[in-house]
Parts: sequence; structure tokens; C-alpha cells
Amino acid sequence: MLKIFKNTSMIYIVLIILSGCNVLESPTSLIKPPKLGQDQAALMNAVQAVLPAGVKLLSPVEKGDASPFSLIDLDRDHKDEAVIFYYDAVKNTGIKGLIFIEKNGIWHLDQTFSGLGIELFDLQFADVTGDEKLEIIAGYANGVLEKGLNIYEWQQGSIKTLFDTAYSQFAVDDLNQDGLKEITILLVNRGVSAVVTTYLYSQNEFIALDPMLLDEFGSYENVISGFVTNERRGLVLDIQVGAHAAYTEVLLLENNQLQKASEEMENLTWKDYPVHSEDVDLDGIIEIGKLIRPVGFENESYASTPYITGYYQWSDNDELKLKVQRFYEYQKGFYFEFPKEWNNLLTIERSDDEQEISFVTINGGELIFDVISVPVEEWKSNENTFELGRTNEYVFAMSVDNSELYTYFHLL
Repeated sequence: MLKIFKNTSMIYIVLIILSGCNVLESPTSLIKPPKLGQDQAALMNAVQAVLPAGVKLLSPVEKGDASPFSLIDLDRDHKDEAVIFYYDAVKNTGIKGLIFIEKNGIWHLDQTFSGLGIELFDLQFADVTGDEKLEIIAGYANGVLEKGLNIYEWQQGSIKTLFDTAYSQFAVDDLNQDGLKEITILLVNRGVSAVVTTYLYSQNEFIALDPMLLDEFGSYENVISGFVTNERRGLVLDIQVGAHAAYTEVLLLENNQLQKASEEMENLTWKDYPVHSEDVDLDGIIEIGKLIRPVGFENESYASTPYITGYYQWSDNDELKLKVQRFYEYQKGFYFEFPKEWNNLLTIERSDDEQEISFVTINGGELIFDVISVPVEEWKSNENTFELGRTNEYVFAMSVDNSELYTYFHLL
């Protein structure tokens, strides 16, 4: 059933008020010249001229250290507009967005618009209305778990809000593969409800498809969308349901109805800890992560097990095909990717002081690769080891004389 979307600004405001005031950390910066080229000096001057004193320029939390300046061709006229967000902590009036346009080498402020909260959590640009122009899709946060999503439609001289809702995570993707991207919203109130809803744009409004109920006790660690097979796009959710329990769910949009890709997915993807699904091998298809206990560690505690991470592609006949295996050492900051010919053939040995990790064959114990971690201040190069890389704390080396394997070592 299709449902007409109604404005939920007041719902989001209530969620913010009821949820407290713990502030999220994010990459914000006081107004100062960003690292732009000389040709953007005029833009920086135009921005500084209109911003109130002491405000913070906002970068999207989800984008890490991204610039607070987004230069993008919103109206597809082959000229970039500049989209900028800021927060005025003194006036505490919420987030403000600015759109600048450039004419004859001079940047002008075209539109100002408002957002909820104090943090810009996510920012995307996509055509979700089918007009071949890009909408501004902004996720805001107020220092609490609930967040608010706004979609803005801009054309020179005007801007309007097309859609707003509370959300926990969202995806912008053409899940039904009809040529137009949809908005899919996951809203979680842990222990009470977890609901995912896809919205289609039709006849100048967003229409909600029937919502799908998910595991209300799960912690949704990662939500991404994209191809899940060679031909199908889907939504992939990595869910933790206990201290040592997690699984991955895959959702498809069939006949404009969200449904599980397989009733066996939970069993197929069960793992001790969540692993973020991603397109690890860059073939355009999302791989699902699983944790593998190395041979010899079957009775080891969860905390001391050196898990191997496997990344698998799902097929619609309910099979998982192994694509990549890696060993991650997060504390020291590196990972080793198994050569494909050694997938499922290696286990791990480690020294008593855990400075050396060795990858050996399950049958025979032949050493294939090793990583020796030495504190920087203790490192001494010698002819028996080859330096793989270093961080501020460690130098990483190997003793195996096989230069073809060097490229399988990576710093995190």
C-alpha cells in the first residue's frame, strides 16, 4: 500500500527534546580560510562577508575531514554552485545553509535555508525527483541518537523543503532499478521498534511504501546500499544483537515492497562480532563480512581469538561465495590480505609476546608470511627482515623472503 508522506518536523523536534542534550563530536571548524585553490579566493571572501562573527562552518560527520565547502552543479547548467552550512552557537538558532552562485567571476549569495539541530551529520546530492537536477539531502543531529533528514529543491532565486523526517540511518539508491533513486529510512528506537521505509517521489510528493519491521533489539552498526548480486540492488544492514552475536540482513525492493532477500540470511551470516559489509574487491558488488576462527583457536576465548575476516558475495540461491580473506590488527594499525590462492588454507600462529604474527598452512605448518611489530624506539634494521611500513608507534617487518607478498600488507 502507498501512503502519502506528511511533514514530520514536529515529530523530530519532540524526539530531540525527549532525548536529552549529549552533544555528538564532529569535525567543525571556526570560520577560517579552507584549503581552496587561488581561483576560489573570491568565494571565500564572499562567504566571510555574509557570515555572522564567531560561527562554525560544518563538515558532514559521516564524511570525516571533508571540506565544509561543497562545490557542485545543482541545476546541471555546467557551472558549480557552492553549498555551505554553519551553526551559530551564540544565537542557538539551529543550522543555516547557504547557496552561492557565480556570475562573471563574482560569487553572490542566492539563498539561505534552515535545518534542525547543531551538527551536519550527513550530506548528499542526488536527483530524487526525476527532474534531472540535484536535490540537497542533509542529515542533522542535535547530539542525540535521533537525527533529522531534510531534502531541499533549489533553483536560482528560490529553495523549498520537499521532505523531512526523523531517521537513524538512510540510503539514497534506485533499489527497484526503475531509473529514479528512492529514499530509504531506517528509524530505530532500540528495544521498542525498528522500522525501515522506502519513499518514492511521484506527482510532486514523496509517497511512503508499506514499512517493514526489523529486529527492535538490534544495534544497526552499518547500513549501505548498492548491487548485492550482478543484477540486483539492495539494502545491506549489519546488526549486532548481543555481546558476541551479530548478523547481516539484505533487503530487496520487489514490486515496490521491501522484503528480505532470504529467510536464511541470518543463519548464513551469523558471526561473533559485527563486520561492516562493503565492496572490498571493488567489483561493484557489496561483500558481506564474516569472522572465522583460525584452526587451532577453536577453544580460545572471544577476546583472545585472532579472527580472520572473510568477505562473501551472496547469490540468490542462498550461497555465500568467498571473495577476500584478511587478518586485521586494529590495535597496531595494519591488515594482511591473503593471496587468493591461499584463501581457506592458512591459519595463524603468534609469539608469546604477540610481536610476531605468522600465517602458516593448515596442512604442514609451512610459513607463508609473517608480520613482526617492533616499537619505533626499539627498531634496528637487519638483513634478515624487510620493513613493510611504520606508524608513529611501530615498525612492521617480515622475515619471509618473497617480494611478491609485500603488497598484501596494508596500514590502516
